[in-house]
Parts: sequence; structure tokens; C-alpha cells
Amino acid sequence: MLRAGIAWYTDAALSRDGGAWAITAVSLRSPLIARRLAAQDGLYALGEQDDQGVSLRVVGAISKVLIASEDTREVIAAIASPSTRIVSFTVTDAGYCVNAKGGLDLDRAHSHSLYYFVTQGLLRRQAAALPGLTLLSCDDLPNNGGVLKGLLLSYLAVHEPGLVEWFLNECSCPGSASQRTVLGADDADSGAVIQRASGLRDRACVLASPGGHWFVEDDFVQGRPEWAWGGVQFGSRKDLSDFAPLPF
Repeated sequence: MLRAGIAWYTDAALSRDGGAWAITAVSLRSPLIARRLAAQDGLYALGEQDDQGVSLRVVGAISKVLIASEDTREVIAAIASPSTRIVSFTVTDAGYCVNAKGGLDLDRAHSHSLYYFVTQGLLRRQAAALPGLTLLSCDDLPNNGGVLKGLLLSYLAVHEPGLVEWFLNECSCPGSASQRTVLGADDADSGAVIQRASGLRDRACVLASPGGHWFVEDDFVQGRPEWAWGGVQFGSRKDLSDFAPLPF
């Protein structure tokens, strides 16, 4: 989940290290949470809940919210922007459009899939002689970085074969794994817990277990935020295989 994962860690990095990083959040499916976040200027509360109560942090790393089905051109332009360096994914298994054999279901990888938006953005970057991007999977698929790379290559081979070599030379697909458990999000119960703890009415809040741990393969083509301030551990893909993930 974006809000319990990369947005929280990015906010922690910005609070300690500063920097010019910010997140453009894109909803590929349901627009509900995107609209709620947009109405709150991208701000939301993340509550870490344990037996002692709830510790709150207002996360401000999201600077813009887009809905892919309504803001198609803006989503592609954001990926193609010279200021964009990382595109991360928290889309669940269904969003990867995997078929029963583990390959890409081309019928499902349609014009509103992540593959279409990424490909169109990369085409613009190639045409403008811009550097490639880090494509970071934040989902709980085994070998998620390798899976994403293989599926995207399958899509490119069919739709944009001329982009394959550029993609292999210019982009990276690091893997990651998380040990933060989401206890509740976007529902009345979670909202009530946040409101009791803070007095805030937050329609995009998240409750999570305390002390989240995120392991990321350190393979970034254009740098990254100092996520270590939030507790992120970096290492190789071999190190990642020894890290036991839990879903966001």
C-alpha cells in the first residue's frame, strides 16, 4: 500500500534529510481514495497501533493525486517528466495482469494497465534523450522486481519492440519486501481510531503495526530518497531473497 509504505518512508526521509523528492500518486482503478486524498491536499494520518495506544504521523510526501482513467495525459506526462526518477507500484497481484502460467495476460494488459502508462512515458523519455527510470515494485509478489521486469519486457516485445534495448540499458527494476502489517484503512473503524487519538477527521487514514521494516534492492538509476531514515534496509537481490516479507 502506497500510504503505509513508500509515502510514509519518503515523508520520514524528507523530515530528516530534506531534498526535493515528492510523490505524484496515481490511482489505476478505484478513484475513491484518490478523491479523498486530493480533497485533503495529499495529506493523511498514519497511525501505528499497539497495546499502548496509537502513535500518529501526518504524512505530507504526496504532492499531487491523479486518476488514470480521467487524467491519462497527465499520468503519461508525469512519467515522462525530466524531474521523475522513480516509478513505484502498489497495485496487488491483479494489477500485474498475470495469466495462469505466470506470464503476461495481454488481453488484460489494456490501455489503462500499468504497462501502457509506463511504456508511453518511457517512449517520450527515449525520444527526448532523457535518462531511464527505476521501476520499483512495492507489492508482495515473490521476486517482485524480476517479475515486473519480465512482464514489462513481454508487453514491450508485442507493442513497442523498438524500446526493448533502451529499456534494458537505461532502466532498473529493483525488488523489495515489507514487514509492515496494515490493520485498517479508509473505513469507519480506522477513522474513528484516528479521530479519538487526534481529533482529526481523516477520510484517507491508515492504521498499521508499529516499527515497519522494508528491504529494498539497491539498484537505482537516478538516485533515491534517504529512506534509511525511516528504517529501510538496502542490499543486493541475494540479500532480498533471505528477507521474509509480509504484505503492506
